[in-house]
Amino acid sequence: MLGRWKEYAINGHGNNTKLKELIEADPQRIHTIKYTILQTLQRTLTQNEVLGEEGKYKKINLEQELMA
Repeated sequence: MLGRWKEYAINGHGNNTKLKELIEADPQRIHTIKYTILQTLQRTLTQNEVLGEEGKYKKINLEQELMA
């Protein structure tokens, strides 16, 4: 987690494609984005398990975007 947060601090998007697009379209947006830790995971999880958990939040966010 610390590695990703360091990336967010350096470039504002942590190599997140959607955030990267938003910031490139409006560089000032970097000053209004709020970051939140939704869940912490055990260090023993595999990369696939971590990606699976991350995917759950992406799905929820996508569904909320579609309903808006």
